[in-house]
Amino acid sequence: MAQIFLPKMSSERKLNIRTNHILGLILVAVLMMLLTTAFGLLGRTIAITFFYEKLNLGTLFYSNAGDLSNLMQSGNLGAMMTFELEPTPVYYLYKAWTYFSYAAFVLLLTATIILLLQMRKFCKRVADDATPLDNPIRVKKGKYVWLGFLLGAFGAHLFAIGKKKKAWIFFGLGLGGMIIPVLVLYTTGISFSDAYLACFLPKDEEGKITIEDYPWWI
Repeated sequence: MAQIFLPKMSSERKLNIRTNHILGLILVAVLMMLLTTAFGLLGRTIAITFFYEKLNLGTLFYSNAGDLSNLMQSGNLGAMMTFELEPTPVYYLYKAWTYFSYAAFVLLLTATIILLLQMRKFCKRVADDATPLDNPIRVKKGKYVWLGFLLGAFGAHLFAIGKKKKAWIFFGLGLGGMIIPVLVLYTTGISFSDAYLACFLPKDEEGKITIEDYPWWI
């Protein structure tokens, strides 16, 4: 049974792989928060645009919205031009929530970019490491990369390199993630970092790359 953490006295390559895995886990968590924030902003925009009247947002946001409605029905254009809406506390709460969501979106997007750049740095360190691999595994680069990005959360890239036991565990964790999201967040973070690392490894004339057999879970 593979250990969870990499032993302290390990090669520089393995330490860089471990760091890449940790960054991958953080990246997936940040991406989930980023998507949640983005969908929240989109949902509020749709609600305001298409359901303003049905949700009665006018009277909820402005205490004198009813007076404006009466003026519009009367056709008094002069009064309408000079009419000033009086925001309610709900309106100010909504605006504060919106500004906070936009700020969170920008910060999370910035964090995503920074994490990808950091992962790129460690990937290049692994790719440039000329020391012999302890347990090399050769695999088609294209297959490994695409399986890792698209189906790695279910262990597809591990099946590709013959790590069937670990692959089946990933498959189970991926399915379990439909009930307990943290499980699929783990498999997604690890598989993304593996596939991202493979992008930087040079392929030979057969289109294959050589990767380090990394049996640890993080």
